[in-house]
Amino acid sequence: MSRLGLQARIEMIQIYAPPELCLARLSARDSASHIDISEEKIREINRLSVNQQIEARLRIDTSELRDEEILEKFGRLLNHPR
Repeated sequence: MSRLGLQARIEMIQIYAPPELCLARLSARDSASHIDISEEKIREINRLSVNQQIEARLRIDTSELRDEEILEKFGRLLNHPR
């Protein structure tokens, strides 16, 4: 195992928001903070990612969560190792 592997822990986390909310959030951001990508491509990426079946330790639907609430969920995961 690599040295990093001995010092790190990998956690699978699934983050979700409905496509329309993703688009609204992206359009509200400064364009310098993300890759220039078409709305259709964003919809396709969202569709593909929603259909992925992963064994996630934590799933977060960010639809109605404030930043602080999202961080709190991450914090609980990090403070409670397997």
